[in-house]
Amino acid sequence: MEKQSLRGRFICASVDPTMQEMANYYQENYAQLKISPELMGGPERGSNCDSSKLMEMGFQYKYDLKRILDDSVNCGIRVGALSPH
Repeated sequence: MEKQSLRGRFICASVDPTMQEMANYYQENYAQLKISPELMGGPERGSNCDSSKLMEMGFQYKYDLKRILDDSVNCGIRVGALSPH
């Protein structure tokens, strides 16, 4: 973000999953989490963010969806908001 050509505001999202995609991931990978049935439905697409402008300027994402969701659970466990079992 230190490039002078990067002026203005940018949406910086590596992915734009739907609530259903996230709920499915958590249900499949974190059985200890009780996923509410109403989260299993929902819109067929996410927020539809476009970060192509950043990518064209050389921005590279470090984390994919799996890492972001896994880190979110780990953080919840670490701060006591989620049970590890």
